[in-house]
Formats: sequence, structure tokens, C-alpha cells
Amino acid sequence: MLHPDFWGILEEVAHHDISIILRTNGTLIDNIATQRLKDFPIIFVEVSVDGSASHIHDGFRRRPGSLHKDLGWIREIA
Repeated sequence: MLHPDFWGILEEVAHHDISIILRTNGTLIDNIATQRLKDFPIIFVEVSVDGSASHIHDGFRRRPGSLHKDLGWIREIA
């Protein structure tokens, strides 16, 4: 998702009937990205989780609430 043309690349891949697998740490996924991702034929999502408890994951990511946020958008696009 760091690539400046991420969404354009995703569009192009989707037009060629290629399976899409998304691997991410979830940091760049907000409500808008979640809605946009629903438009693509993503067959598998892999998210880095750095601990089974939010204080561990959030501490590692240095972003309070990040585990809760990541689990939320995963449910939305599933």
C-alpha cells in the first residue's frame, strides 16, 4: 500500500482475473481504504499481529488501539 499507484495497480490486476492476496500490517487501512478494498476480488488477507493482547500489539506498533482497528477492518472486508 506504500506504492504511490497502489490503487491503480490493484485495478489493473482485477481486470486480468488474477487472484489478489493482501499482506499488510494494517497501519494504512482506514475507513476509506476498507470500503475501497471491498471492490476487489481479494481471496486472502494476511495481517501482522504482534501479540494476542492489545497492550502488546499496540505497544509494538506504537499506536494505541491498532489491534482493535485492524481486527475491525478485517471483519468488514471478509
